[in-house]
Amino acid sequence: MKTNWFVMICVCVLVSSLLFASRASGELIAYVSWSKESQPDHCSKIWKIDLDTGTIDDMGISYPQLYMHIAISPLDDSIYGVSGLAGSGNWEIDPITGSINSVWGPPANCGTIAFDPDGYLYAHRGSRSQLGCYDLVNQTGGTFGTELPQMFGILCGIAINSSGEAIACSNYKKFYSVDLSDGDFTLIGTMSGLTSSLRGIDYDSSNRLIAFCDNGIYNIDMGSMSATELMSFTPPMTGAQGQGIAIANVPEPATITLLITGLLVGSSRLFRRRK
Repeated sequence: MKTNWFVMICVCVLVSSLLFASRASGELIAYVSWSKESQPDHCSKIWKIDLDTGTIDDMGISYPQLYMHIAISPLDDSIYGVSGLAGSGNWEIDPITGSINSVWGPPANCGTIAFDPDGYLYAHRGSRSQLGCYDLVNQTGGTFGTELPQMFGILCGIAINSSGEAIACSNYKKFYSVDLSDGDFTLIGTMSGLTSSLRGIDYDSSNRLIAFCDNGIYNIDMGSMSATELMSFTPPMTGAQGQGIAIANVPEPATITLLITGLLVGSSRLFRRRK
């Protein structure tokens, strides 16, 4: 009887986990930031977007820094923002409440930021600038590598996948591979299919590259150098410009299933030993 109850509990847990995984796998959540220069006291705002349903949750105009570029840390899943202004520092943004806390002075005056799989923050200021790498936990780091030539345009996005490979893009819709070991940029080509200003890029949990433009969100195919629109929208207010995108990490169904299965198998063996 005890064995039957144990099996029933295991089956219920496994089914519930599979249902949760199935639901989670259908959620592609993106955070995008906007800025408007004419509102000095409320410079930036963030949208939370469900790309599967097209639902937009406006998190409010409550961010004191203009040109807030954002990225999500793999260490704590919090959103971090860095302003495009000098001396503004780094901010941690709660993805639920939207509240912000100052983290550390550098980096500042950045055009784009991204975290690598180990939680190091990479930042770039644009043309004639170097890539920077920062450890926000130990508050160390600085710029390195060669400067990005002015002819490439202003860097508006950088994304690092789960393998640590980096892609960057400029406001001219040009894309580059980035060597994170030496900070060098290599031109790949110009992206087609983007119908408005490119504002940022990020990878989702399956390493799909997503782009943010003022008129919507796009899927990026680096093989064909083409973009496909996932959803469209208009800026939240007249004069607002997009500043960056951060994709939330949603667990893959297979990963959750394997984890739960392993736990159940281990529990089953332990139960048999105790018998």
